[in-house]
Amino acid sequence: AEEYYRIVERIDKNRNAKEKKMESTEAFRAQLPNCFQHKVICAKCGKRMVFKRKANSQGNIDTAYSYYQCSSYKQRCAGKRPMIHQSILKVVVMANIRNLIRTACDRKKMLDQIERDVGSQFPVQKLTRKAGYLEARLTELEQRITKAYEDHTEGVLDLDDYRCIKERLTSEKQTIQNQIADIRTKMQCVSDAVQRFRQWAGQFENCMECDTYSQELVDSLVKEIRISDEDHIEIVFSCEDVYRNAVIETLFQEVENDF
Repeated sequence: AEEYYRIVERIDKNRNAKEKKMESTEAFRAQLPNCFQHKVICAKCGKRMVFKRKANSQGNIDTAYSYYQCSSYKQRCAGKRPMIHQSILKVVVMANIRNLIRTACDRKKMLDQIERDVGSQFPVQKLTRKAGYLEARLTELEQRITKAYEDHTEGVLDLDDYRCIKERLTSEKQTIQNQIADIRTKMQCVSDAVQRFRQWAGQFENCMECDTYSQELVDSLVKEIRISDEDHIEIVFSCEDVYRNAVIETLFQEVENDF
């Protein structure tokens, strides 16, 4: 029992010491918040980097700074311990965000202008033309099947020839029907992807000229930051599925080729 109470007393003492330390460093922590909490990853070992604050030897918070450092370098990271100052990271991240927003908004403007010039069906025009061609081909096959039946009833074709022609034309007809179904599905995917891209890019149009750090943009756009060193920083955006959608990329390649 005596040992138990000593343990409880030690726990309470440690808890009180921690609370006092937190109170004494509240201003220090408020001045240097963790802007990229749970987002900074060591590219060498894949572990999340630790956020740290540091003041000078006199404890002057006016000259304090914060940084991220890999905590598992001894076990996993070969060479120099990955570390980066948060002030540098804020500049790099905002530059990438501005570039992302500027590119997205430019693409949206391009889509809007082409749609005004060509029409609302622009994103699926080529697919619509292809579907129209296949539908005309389908009608032609149906007419040929009907003609073969008429020839058979009139005695021009015997039963075996009629069945052979019908089987071949029906097989070709089924193939074209499947192609048309695939095109219709792709048209819907393209339309949905374009709509999602427009909605996503539209919400950031007012941020194109943002020249200061924005925690709101970081929280909404940045998924992960991978650090090798100060010269090798990779930003992973949470909007990759919208911005770098394969359908959207293909569409813009066609735009660049056609216009």
